[in-house]
Amino acid sequence: MALTPKRITLLTTAAPVVIEMVRKYWPLIEQKLRENPELLTTVQAQLRRLSELRKSGSSPESLRERIGILREQVSYLRASADDDGEVRRAAAFTKQLDKLEASIRVVDAATSRRRAKDLRIISHTLDTLTEKVMAAFIEEKSQDSYPQ
Repeated sequence: MALTPKRITLLTTAAPVVIEMVRKYWPLIEQKLRENPELLTTVQAQLRRLSELRKSGSSPESLRERIGILREQVSYLRASADDDGEVRRAAAFTKQLDKLEASIRVVDAATSRRRAKDLRIISHTLDTLTEKVMAAFIEEKSQDSYPQ
């Protein structure tokens, strides 16, 4: 993975989990940024918001805010869906986000020791979902900017 100025700019915006996502999906991201340089600003804003919340920890409030950001991206995916596959993908993301929110409500009733562990698990699950949603978001934003 060569460190180009775009890559450095994008990586410095991201928290550790988001850095891993950027590293993993860099070929797709780099191609889309080459096709649409304005996409960098949009992606950076989303990554910055997610990374700030990720750094703030695994409190229920922080997790709910991260879910809110992903819901915004999923709403965009749903609204700009071009085929049944994209509609199903957005619906699956929504269902996963609903389950995570329900898990946070259940954790509120747990003991403090159990609660901390469960919140870390939810945070990790949310990290994994963030990778998938961000990759889809970047792809869709790129397609919408330059229809193929």
